[in-house]
Amino acid sequence: MGRQGPFLGLQTIRKRTNRQYGNLTLERNNIMARRKVTRSRKDRDGDITALCNSGEFWSPRLKRDAINDIESGTHSYYVDVPGTGAVDIRVVKGSNGKYLRTDPDKTSRNNLDDLPDC
Repeated sequence: MGRQGPFLGLQTIRKRTNRQYGNLTLERNNIMARRKVTRSRKDRDGDITALCNSGEFWSPRLKRDAINDIESGTHSYYVDVPGTGAVDIRVVKGSNGKYLRTDPDKTSRNNLDDLPDC
């Protein structure tokens, strides 16, 4: 198990390949965390209102903040999908504004909808 490093509780970087460091990516002298999402908060209509991962300092992350993180390149978010692996969460512009969904994989379903509530 890695020691705690200077990255606000993220594990110390061990393996280095190119500019990818485990769950961190260095871009233009900024540190971008790749955040794993294990739960999602939904409103009465089933729209995603927050992304969560219990025990992580950033959780829950409100939809508007996660959208800003992704669009600004500050952080990325992903869901582990059995049989597929890590699937990125992206921002989509719909008729009612921006929303979060997973990249299409082998299904048209939005994997965020299938996550347990947080």
